[in-house]
Amino acid sequence: MSSSPSDTAPDTAQPSPRRSGLLPPWFPAPEPADLHGWWPLFGLRAETERLVLRPVADADLPALLAAVQRGIHPTGQNPFGEVPWSQAPAQDVWRQTLQHIWRTRAATGPRTWTVQCGVWDRLGDPDGPCGGPDGELIGLQDVSAQNFHLTRTVETGSWLRHDVQGQGLGRQARTVGLVLAFDHLGALAAETSCASWNQASQRVSTSLGYRFNGAHVRAWGREPETVLHFRLTPEEFLRPQTPVSVTGIAPVQAFLGIPAVPTPAPAPSGETSA
Repeated sequence: MSSSPSDTAPDTAQPSPRRSGLLPPWFPAPEPADLHGWWPLFGLRAETERLVLRPVADADLPALLAAVQRGIHPTGQNPFGEVPWSQAPAQDVWRQTLQHIWRTRAATGPRTWTVQCGVWDRLGDPDGPCGGPDGELIGLQDVSAQNFHLTRTVETGSWLRHDVQGQGLGRQARTVGLVLAFDHLGALAAETSCASWNQASQRVSTSLGYRFNGAHVRAWGREPETVLHFRLTPEEFLRPQTPVSVTGIAPVQAFLGIPAVPTPAPAPSGETSA
């Protein structure tokens, strides 16, 4: 005799005896148990009057591949270190882009994580191949950490489409990432690095208050390259005059095991604020 669904459905009210001895959950079951509940980074949003930064969802990937296809740097340059990702054949670039997005998600947890945000320009074309409800996707801005519970240090990395560079949008995107790191994730330092020839990246760093933190020679694609390092603390951060709004942060803090960070007090009159 066949059983009805109600006869065979598991009893979710009581834990299975086989599972009752497991460790406490890293992240409690969310309410409601939807995609944003299980992966709270999808609910994170940081924005200025011009830009929207939020983690890339799978629905955004076609626009991201279109942004990569527009080009990121002149032919012959490689700003991406040991892996000349953007110099591979187009089909490999697109596939590796997808793998990179999925890999960083899979590696994200309380100790090691990457908050990998797409950068949307509200003034861009929302109906073009890079378009979406937040405007036009023009690049990525990452904030990542290893053993953050011990180091309280993040690293920033980013790229923008070549056709939108030189407008101050890269600086603004980095600024949003730093506000997120310092004011909402409790970072005590932010670090970044670039090749010695990358003057644009150096200008962004120094304009935000980073100080030079040493150099070394490392493999850079198939060639050696001098890499410059920069470091920034919240006290040194040259904050923007344009407000930065961040929403959806509390579930992300819980997911990454970060205690809630007090909301920064407004800057005194005459000072800039984020």
